[in-house]
Amino acid sequence: MSKHIAATKAAFEKISPIYDRLRRKPWTTIVRLIEAVYRPPLLDAGCGTGRHSTPFLEKGDVVAVDIAYNMVKILNSKTRHKNLHAVVADLSRLPLRDSCIGTAIYIASIHHLPKKQRTRALVELRRVLREKCYAVITAWSLLQLKLFAEALKQYVLSKLKIRHLVEDFGDVYIKWHTPSGPVYRFYHLYVPRELDREVEKIGLRIVGSYRFNPHRKLFENFVVLVVKSDEARASGEMKKRSSV
Repeated sequence: MSKHIAATKAAFEKISPIYDRLRRKPWTTIVRLIEAVYRPPLLDAGCGTGRHSTPFLEKGDVVAVDIAYNMVKILNSKTRHKNLHAVVADLSRLPLRDSCIGTAIYIASIHHLPKKQRTRALVELRRVLREKCYAVITAWSLLQLKLFAEALKQYVLSKLKIRHLVEDFGDVYIKWHTPSGPVYRFYHLYVPRELDREVEKIGLRIVGSYRFNPHRKLFENFVVLVVKSDEARASGEMKKRSSV
């Protein structure tokens, strides 16, 4: 496990109770997008305490995956629904067989992974998703003034070897205050079209690419709707070979 993922896991283990209190209401715009392409079973990758898992429990099986044990524990304490299958696992090593998922959602989770692990997680998504089935992926944007300033500061400090915090521009540690002191979660903040390029590179086809601002601030989140298809994978492989 990378140091960034280990630090973020530790942070989420610690903040899980307050996270659950603050993150209970699902994003209705995202739920509608998922409903438009929904096929069971649903994979909620980076499920937290289940705010986007639970709306789909009456529709079919939901596989809810999170690296933080306490997040999954809270989810299981909130519902014993027969359709819920909550698992502690790393998104880059999903304990699922090939082509078993009808719909996948990565809501504010992929951006917690550094570059190498993000690529592995997206390859895992393609592996477990059924042919002609869809996934919805959201990630935070770098185009937010305070976050941009903090990301730039941490990147410069790392490059100058004053403090070794991050490797890539857009990587940043973001503080969450707790009664016992702050904890820090790793993020990779995206520039426009960056998320699109990452999913296309591993062979998923983009159906829609959007900006989503749940708090009515500009450039909060990027959202992509993707579909698995042999045609898209062949195109991705050709791009990969041509870049070698």
